[in-house]
Amino acid sequence: MDGISTYPFAIYDPARFATYRATLPRGKDTIIGNDCWIGREAMLMPGAKLGNGVIVGARSVVNGTIPDYAIIAGNSAKVIRMRFSDDQIAELNRICWWDWDDEKISAATEAIEAADIENSRNFNCHPKNHQGSRGSCEQ
Repeated sequence: MDGISTYPFAIYDPARFATYRATLPRGKDTIIGNDCWIGREAMLMPGAKLGNGVIVGARSVVNGTIPDYAIIAGNSAKVIRMRFSDDQIAELNRICWWDWDDEKISAATEAIEAADIENSRNFNCHPKNHQGSRGSCEQ
């Protein structure tokens, strides 16, 4: 990519093509947190970081770091509102319900669907000491 053209001339020479990819600039990783919902035709740009529980509106273009439990939309996507209070977000990240085993999720489905965070506290974290993408679960 240092030449005057961006055309991949190496595709015509198998010996050069084998090493061509290494000459390309390294892109940034896109990171998607747990339990995110990404609307139809939304674009997550290289380097975008979605926190846990983010909702992305349809056809949004997402750049940068998006906080946990934000609802975002637009081009460039902006936070429309937060889904929960700061204390509730901290609690949801503490319990890491997405790491629970199937039986535990089944037992808590009603509380999860109803956003009953108070009742979800009764379901403690995953039994193993797990480091979630945002904070850690307690044993």
